[in-house]
Amino acid sequence: MKALRNILIGLMLFVLTGLVVLAVVATNVRAMEFVVRQVLQRTAKEVQSFSLGSLDYTFPSSWTLGGVRATVLAQGKPALIYAGRVELTDVLHLLTDGEHAQVNVSGVEAAYDQLKVRGASCAVDLRKLTNGISYRGNILLADVSQSPFGVSDVKTDFTGDPQSVTLSNLTAAVYGGKLSGAAAFTFPSGYDVNVDLQNADVDELERAMGGVFRELGGKLSGRLHVAGVGQRVDLFDTSWNMPSGGAISAELLSSITRYIPDSVQKKRIDFLIRSGGKLAVESFLFTLKNDSPEQLSGVIGLKSREANLELNVTHEIRVDARIDSLLQAWQAVFK
Repeated sequence: MKALRNILIGLMLFVLTGLVVLAVVATNVRAMEFVVRQVLQRTAKEVQSFSLGSLDYTFPSSWTLGGVRATVLAQGKPALIYAGRVELTDVLHLLTDGEHAQVNVSGVEAAYDQLKVRGASCAVDLRKLTNGISYRGNILLADVSQSPFGVSDVKTDFTGDPQSVTLSNLTAAVYGGKLSGAAAFTFPSGYDVNVDLQNADVDELERAMGGVFRELGGKLSGRLHVAGVGQRVDLFDTSWNMPSGGAISAELLSSITRYIPDSVQKKRIDFLIRSGGKLAVESFLFTLKNDSPEQLSGVIGLKSREANLELNVTHEIRVDARIDSLLQAWQAVFK
């Protein structure tokens, strides 16, 4: 009996010690910081540093973290992340299939190379599955920039699991216009992105990116649908127009002026070409899609009362249907 009593006392002391340690870790910011670092060293070696500014604990498994800072290594470069507030609710529920936990993050700023994110927040509902964790929630980004590009007021809902992530109800303010769309990503490298842009200001696009936007004037709308796996593009379909009319560089018409009869309008176009001027148009359309893995084709159309001209021209581009090849073509257009 004495031996049994000693064993029971030992077990009680062990449990009590464990509870004390757990209480210290759960409520002490430095202890929690140490534990998180140890876990990250074993499970996420790309996290180079981690620190906490404050910690509040609510029994049994909810925490509010303040002033969270981390440095994450991505493709050999450090990403600096700061979160003003992180709320973790019912974390222990993730140990049981079918149970839920919540994460709310606010006051986030991040920097990676030239990419900058400000005023970000995120709310996520996590659910334990037998094969991992599923999640759903929403993200708000006040400002995202990577020279020369920039968007603001980004909002999107998302759902995901170990196999895929889907973005829905995506909206953003882009160069005076509005972006909307959706995207789906399947691991490890599948993607399907469908976005629309309405009434973007060409002058703002020109200041940001130059290139072909120097040849246009007015408000630009369009859509882009691209899908594939890894570097391979299985679907590329885009179209752009000026719904309210605008202007295009007369230089773009230089190759077809010989087909225009001698007239006041032709003389006007020739003058605009020589002087680098723009021609007013009531409508403008540009489309491009992949007919095969090696070929893109589309239509260029415009209508101008000033030039008494209505034009629809089919065009073809031979290109290797890979993301890197399309990016090279994009850079050539916008350089």
